[in-house]
Amino acid sequence: MRNLFQISNQREIEKMKSNLLRKICLAFLVGTVFALALGLLFAPKSGKEMREQIKKTCKNFKKKVDEELYVGNINSEVFHLKTCVHLPNTDNRIVYRNRDEAMASGKKPCHSCNP
Repeated sequence: MRNLFQISNQREIEKMKSNLLRKICLAFLVGTVFALALGLLFAPKSGKEMREQIKKTCKNFKKKVDEELYVGNINSEVFHLKTCVHLPNTDNRIVYRNRDEAMASGKKPCHSCNP
């Protein structure tokens, strides 16, 4: 008799677990749909506008990074802007990410391009 009671309880426990799992999944699904709907309703910009803004931000960042590259001369104590007319030969170049890095390595700014 005791085994039948235990089997009955185990079945009820499994049924309760199954129902709980269904409720959790349903709540997650409803929450996701609700969040997506709110995101679409209150989005500040359309997808096209947002993509354009991201593209513009990336271009500005790339431009800033490109501007901040400095070229040093391995054989001398001078560093230049990458657009300087006095750049050393490609064999003698060392690239620095920013002015502080070039100065920390002991290089001095070029008198022509004044980086």
